[in-house]
Amino acid sequence: MSGVLSNKQPQPDIEDREVGLAVIGSTQRTYTGIAAELLERFGPERAWPAAWIPDYYAKIFPPRSGPRWQFQREPALVAFVADRHGLNTLDAILAEGVAVFGAERFPSRSALQRMIRKLAR
Repeated sequence: MSGVLSNKQPQPDIEDREVGLAVIGSTQRTYTGIAAELLERFGPERAWPAAWIPDYYAKIFPPRSGPRWQFQREPALVAFVADRHGLNTLDAILAEGVAVFGAERFPSRSALQRMIRKLAR
């Protein structure tokens, strides 16, 4: 029966770079929203199902390994910064923190900025 046509539709390709870039550049906030946007933009032949999108993100942006930021291990330091954030300038927090905890234990200015960003989330 080699003359019979197959009803099977072409399957989307997880390696389709253009679709992958559309996933990363999407303004949608949910996987189903991204999948709907892909379906509208690329059609059913190339659009990825919503279940593929988390796997693609994990492939493109693998979880970071390595040491945790030092202040996660120092709850007193985190509480110190959280109490002063919004009330004092960054330089004032830095100066006071170095005086209280010492330069070895207190984070640098850039690390302190990253810490404040994480605390603000």
